[in-house]
Amino acid sequence: MATYNVKSHSSGIVLNNNDTMNVLAGGWADNTTVNTGATLKVSSGGTAWLTELNGGRMIVSSGGSSWEADVNANALFIVSGKPKRVEYTRVNSLGSMIVSSNGQADYTIIKSGGRMVVSNYGSAFSTTVSAGGTMTVMKDAVGSGVSVGGQLTVSGSGRASNTNIYGDGRADVYGSAWFFNNTVSSGGMAYIHDGGWASDTRLSDNGKLIVLENGSAHTNRISSGGKMYISSGGSATSNTVLSGGTMVVSQGGSMGYGNTVSSGGSVVLYGSAGEILTQKGGTVSLRSGATVTSLTNKGGEIVLEKGALIRSYKGDPLKLPDCDDGWNNYVYDKKTQTMNPNSLYVIPLTKIPDSTKKISLDKDGSVSVDGRINFVGYGDEADYAKFTLTKGASLSFLLNATGAAKFTIWTLTTGKNGAKTMKSLQATSAKKDKSTGDYLATTKNLLLEKGDYYISVESPDAKKGGNAYYNVMLNKGDCVFYKKGDNFDDDWGDFYPDDYHGVAYLGTVDGKKGTLIENGWVGFGDAVDYRKFTLKTGAKLSLAVTASDAAKISLCRVESKPGKEPGQTISTMKTIQTTTLKKGKGSDSYSAFTKALLLEKGDYFIRVESTNAKKGGSADYNVNLFAGETKFFDNKGSDDSDDWGDMKKKGAAGKVLTFGEINSKTVHVLVDWVGFGDAVDYRKFTLKTDAKLSFAFQADDAAKFTVYKLNSKTDKKGVTTYSLKTLQSTKIKAGSEWQTSKLLSLTAGDYYFSMESTNAKKGGDAHYYLDMEEFIANPKSAKDADALTMPEPENSLLAMQDELSFGRGNGADMLAGAGLDSAQDRLPGEYGGGLLAGL
Repeated sequence: MATYNVKSHSSGIVLNNNDTMNVLAGGWADNTTVNTGATLKVSSGGTAWLTELNGGRMIVSSGGSSWEADVNANALFIVSGKPKRVEYTRVNSLGSMIVSSNGQADYTIIKSGGRMVVSNYGSAFSTTVSAGGTMTVMKDAVGSGVSVGGQLTVSGSGRASNTNIYGDGRADVYGSAWFFNNTVSSGGMAYIHDGGWASDTRLSDNGKLIVLENGSAHTNRISSGGKMYISSGGSATSNTVLSGGTMVVSQGGSMGYGNTVSSGGSVVLYGSAGEILTQKGGTVSLRSGATVTSLTNKGGEIVLEKGALIRSYKGDPLKLPDCDDGWNNYVYDKKTQTMNPNSLYVIPLTKIPDSTKKISLDKDGSVSVDGRINFVGYGDEADYAKFTLTKGASLSFLLNATGAAKFTIWTLTTGKNGAKTMKSLQATSAKKDKSTGDYLATTKNLLLEKGDYYISVESPDAKKGGNAYYNVMLNKGDCVFYKKGDNFDDDWGDFYPDDYHGVAYLGTVDGKKGTLIENGWVGFGDAVDYRKFTLKTGAKLSLAVTASDAAKISLCRVESKPGKEPGQTISTMKTIQTTTLKKGKGSDSYSAFTKALLLEKGDYFIRVESTNAKKGGSADYNVNLFAGETKFFDNKGSDDSDDWGDMKKKGAAGKVLTFGEINSKTVHVLVDWVGFGDAVDYRKFTLKTDAKLSFAFQADDAAKFTVYKLNSKTDKKGVTTYSLKTLQSTKIKAGSEWQTSKLLSLTAGDYYFSMESTNAKKGGDAHYYLDMEEFIANPKSAKDADALTMPEPENSLLAMQDELSFGRGNGADMLAGAGLDSAQDRLPGEYGGGLLAGL
């Protein structure tokens, strides 16, 4: 432990555990290394330059200075008071920096895995947060000039200004925090949470501002590619939507007064709005249920759905485009209407009759022509509309018309030459209702995958002067939206690499948690789910599966082999076991218990499939471990003694490879385990003299004990190969009393023995005990040598610890009964319990 007081200059000092350096007034410390447990303090008038923190701690207080510090893993850099200057700090992976109590840090770089916290009147200027890095601005703190490709959190009364959120960067603003005069672009995202406030934000290039419940957005500017979303409970006032920008107000969200839509901008309203000024070229889409207090239109485009309401309208006549005479007008995304279970059940065909016809705005907010929302007939034979399904669905439509009409559902196909054509999926003609005179049609349910579709309404007698005003609606009672479907886990190829730990990874399965998959779903549009899991040890695995519809479950594993090309690897999914769920008697649910499988350690996959998907299947499912048939061979097998070849190599120190030197004054006791996943244990032992010896052993499952001699052979090229020659083998019966091997005469030298589970492939589980039964040294000259001589008390027993090779157990009982309990703390914790009990 050393203390350095730097009053003038120091260079290149390395601080280790418990060392302290104080850089005092006039002091200058450069190239200082602060390792784990060490502390560097910079006081008023002191300066630290090119400091490297490797797990240690650095504190810069009032009047101190720091230049170009590297904060590495587990290191902490604290800035407090009013330092003179803290600049160009790099917070690297797992490093941390705290700026508080009027502290200030400038030009900081937070790299992936690094963390910076600014709190309690602290401030940070010109900070760069790389992808994977995090910066938190807390109560009464300021973050300014931050460039964020990682995570920025602003909470309490914290403030973030002049910030650039870009790429995968994200900002979260909570409480009474203020997010102002910032830029969100290039895919960056900013979330304004309960109580948060965003103002003067510039959104562009796929930058997004999401205002959540009780969040507020004020005087923000949304330009080309920028998007602002007002969620339910959020509010927006005095915002400007410029060319290419989009503002969406969700159901329950509100747009206050003063919002402006400029040329090329777009506003989509599902919720309520105050005053909206639509300038020339701007577009406002009012979805059913949207309410606008006042709308002034100066040459913009107004798109209304049935059920939208404008309380006060001023300006140019409604210019609703006549754009539905051909499907090709809807090929591009800008014409898409998304259909999901939460959308209105009126299909917005956006068909607006010719300008010569009378257009009116009904009291309920719907656009109509003579009381009907759409028209086909002479001069306008067909109307088309496009919609998008974000999930699979089973859809049925209702058509209500004043004249003969035909309703068709289409999909767009692409030919070999790239030409696009329409393919009819279903066509239904309306039939006249004699009681009302209206023409009515209900289509049969049609299963549709997610994607883009088209509907059309045609007048079959248009050329004869036919005309039909009509409405199209979803047949709500018969429609099913498979909203639970999620295709992120459909392709095992996305997450089979060993280092994958994403959403489809279940983690290590070891029996500590019984639930593997909860609230899963497969069915139409999402017929299969894959999930990856890891076994750290061998296991006998059985799964309990329940589902609400027909399904099957499989256990799989990826197999890889070299491809034909250099460096190429071909991976395939091999199914190990498949089980079909069966429906219970008198029950609507399906269930199954899979047969128990013996699995080696490694990565595996669970595949759940809906066997009824093509018919509209919908199966909620859960997968759990079946405790009654599941067994984990954990904390038993030890891979450090499986290969005798490792034991003959030099430099194998640190592994439990040897049984030690055997002589008449040494006790050797071994407690370990063999079984599934660890079928055999090898140990090496040495005889310094010729001897006759035998071993005693016991196991709770079938095993075999073998003694070997190492043979070697050198060929003409001087290459030596080694092999083991069996000298003696003894079978051990499961659960039997202690057994003894036959007395074996050996010359001095090195030998090996093995304990092998003969039942390993069937799930063997053998705890075994091994001891020296009899040892007669120099049998030719010591005919009357006694059996194994007991060692001296305490000191001799403790001295042999380093030679013994114990199994995995609790060393707490190792010396129980030997009168040496006080020595237990000196033994490694993984050594076997009760090894010397009774000696």
